[in-house]
Amino acid sequence: MKCVFLLILAAGPACAQNSDLGLLLGISGPSSQVITGSQARITGSVGASGQINFALQLKEYPSGRL
Repeated sequence: MKCVFLLILAAGPACAQNSDLGLLLGISGPSSQVITGSQARITGSVGASGQINFALQLKEYPSGRL
């Protein structure tokens, strides 16, 4: 719910000129491990991550952009 609110909040400025909004999402896995011995077991894991980037051009000069 908090992520949805942040995306809605960022949608207005992201539509403005000279700004960028980037979303990076990914998963890792599945990975598993087999442990043998007196306490034999199989373990597994899957992970997920996300990143939100926002960039805004503040000022433009003939020599470059800030």
